[in-house]
Amino acid sequence: MIPPQEKRSEFQGLYESVHSLSTPDALGLFGEEIKAREALEQSEHSEQSCHGSQLRNYRGQLESLISESSAIDIHLT
Repeated sequence: MIPPQEKRSEFQGLYESVHSLSTPDALGLFGEEIKAREALEQSEHSEQSCHGSQLRNYRGQLESLISESSAIDIHLT
């Protein structure tokens, strides 16, 4: 089954966004994610950031696209 053009375009857009990150930028995002998790764990009255991190946004977009695409049977852990 071939996904509709709109879904293929969304997958392509996500791929291009992630692929355009340089290695230093990706490592910086990863470092920020680790620091945010540590701060969240240390905070007693932590509020989930409504902004989220860029890495979590990428993951959310990927999970959404996968769940909306019946031809793809994969589960992210």
